[in-house]
Amino acid sequence: QTDYTYKNATTHLLGRGFLGFSERAVHDNNRQLLTTYKYRLPYPYLGRINSEVVVDTAHANASVSAVYNHWGDIDVAYPNAAVTLNDYVTVNYGRNNSTGVTEQVSAQVTENSYHPTSGNLTTSIVSTGKSIDLSSYNQDGSFSSTNLNGLAGKVTTAFTYEDENTANWRLGFISSSTMTFERPFEALKTYTNTFEPFNDNSFLVGSKTEFSGTDIWKTTGYQYYSDGNLQEETV
Repeated sequence: QTDYTYKNATTHLLGRGFLGFSERAVHDNNRQLLTTYKYRLPYPYLGRINSEVVVDTAHANASVSAVYNHWGDIDVAYPNAAVTLNDYVTVNYGRNNSTGVTEQVSAQVTENSYHPTSGNLTTSIVSTGKSIDLSSYNQDGSFSSTNLNGLAGKVTTAFTYEDENTANWRLGFISSSTMTFERPFEALKTYTNTFEPFNDNSFLVGSKTEFSGTDIWKTTGYQYYSDGNLQEETV
């Protein structure tokens, strides 16, 4: 059985109608887990989740996991652009057997950057650490790797796109992704994957090369039926 609770129904007084609830709680009675979602309601963020917190109701609401999001602002010059997720943090909790206290065991911060015109994701930085201070969370603030305690590593992925121009930017076909791995006391490691479209009029991947430019590269080619279903894969 699952129980649902809703709080703070909100209506826009200038014509946009019902905006939703600011909070929704879902209780899984079998697993004794309570998940609370808090939403950002003002336009254009309707329905965007600010935070998602899971607690164990069978053990005095001990924390299990949490996600906190920061959403980007809409550029008034591009009113039809999507709201972007600028950064977010994911936290997992565990019980300290020595103290009996539930505490953070891992925290991960993801920072995203977008093309100013197309809105395509250009860079994503994922940093992992031991813990992070969430007491001062502000929906208009930001998270970065500097907020982490005990930084264990960072992965930066940079994306480039095929034919990213004013006529084609909505397609967002990724032509390459370059991942850079950083760990304390270790040399940087960088790998690039490249992608080619199936043809000039297709959004399907025709070939993919992993670890491009190294001596361990692998290229996979794809053939498709006329309906777009995969017909053949050649490595």
